[in-house]
Amino acid sequence: MALAYHVTGVSEDGDPTFTQANRLYKALTNGTPLLPENPLYSTIYAKVSAADLAGAAQVITHPTTGAREFYDVLVAGIPQHWNRDDNPIGDRHELSAMFLGNTRDGRPFRNLFTEDWVYFDNTISGNNAYTANPNNHFRTVFDTKSARDALDGDYRPGFNGTGIFTSSTWFYNYIDMGTNRRPIYGMLHHLFCTEIQPVQSLFIPDTYVKRDVPRTPAGDVNQYLTNCIGCHSFMDALIPRAFARFDTDPAQNPPTMLYVPPRDKNNEVNFANEAITSDEWHLFLTDEQNAIFGFNGLPGNPLQEYGSTNLRYLNGRGLKQFGELMAESDGLYTCMAKQLVTRIYLKKQFTLATLTAEDKEELVKQASVIEGFARLLKKTQNLREVIEAIAVYFVGGGA
Repeated sequence: MALAYHVTGVSEDGDPTFTQANRLYKALTNGTPLLPENPLYSTIYAKVSAADLAGAAQVITHPTTGAREFYDVLVAGIPQHWNRDDNPIGDRHELSAMFLGNTRDGRPFRNLFTEDWVYFDNTISGNNAYTANPNNHFRTVFDTKSARDALDGDYRPGFNGTGIFTSSTWFYNYIDMGTNRRPIYGMLHHLFCTEIQPVQSLFIPDTYVKRDVPRTPAGDVNQYLTNCIGCHSFMDALIPRAFARFDTDPAQNPPTMLYVPPRDKNNEVNFANEAITSDEWHLFLTDEQNAIFGFNGLPGNPLQEYGSTNLRYLNGRGLKQFGELMAESDGLYTCMAKQLVTRIYLKKQFTLATLTAEDKEELVKQASVIEGFARLLKKTQNLREVIEAIAVYFVGGGA
């Protein structure tokens, strides 16, 4: 059964059409009630009265005449917690702008992970300009304007980027300093809705474990063989190599991202081999791991068997192909559908840290529904249409 919506200051008593119209509007605007003075009110009411919930949803989400809250609040809030702390509290950021603009303009969802296309307000100059300080820029846009109307799409200034992975948000959280392993956290939590423990494996070869990992921690090689390689064999072959061309310019404040020759961001050398000298990456995974990831390889380059029927591998190069790997995976779409259902149905931000046991149980109950919306998103590549479909489903009593 769909969860109840509570309207503040507006009575739903005695008018089932208004009740349903208000619930749909709230579902698509992150809780904003549908008031009679809203210029969309009569059109939405008429659509709902005619049992056309899908048409009413399209009125609410229209890119220019619909509810700004759909874009400025709901869509912009989808990646709000995509940070190192998995924390949904804070300012809107560049990922918010990218999701908003991509959805508003009807660009393929996969472009968020593969294309050199960003959104910013080119009328803002000085210290708050996009190229001067992205954090201040997006704070200004979302705090003082309708971001839906202010953001314009363009190629990334400065260098060729790759979707969200070269956004300032991803950079500040996962690439600045460190050893370029941090993106594994963002990949697992935000793109696949999982943690490192379920995707560890001792069956993946440790050929590409980086040289800063001790092979005999505390003098005991068994610790390396039974603990360290469970994470590092998968992670080190893929993540630091895909991001090997990206680093920090420490002379800039705030720090800026550099596109550089491949470099190995290690602080120490505990093993002579495996210094990274290129951005060629290697994906190794077991069938059990791939039940979560749903990797399908790259266009024209499918996964191959590696030594056993339970182990697969794929070689790629650079961040562009890494983004394509993500965009081709089934698990990405399942995770996105899960985040959308959590937002629209449970009315919460999806974070692994804050979902209650009851929330997680409810998502399990809705697993087949979530998979249906995941397949729809992968097929249509239209995030706005999928959000509409989810809202119509749950408001219409599908749960």
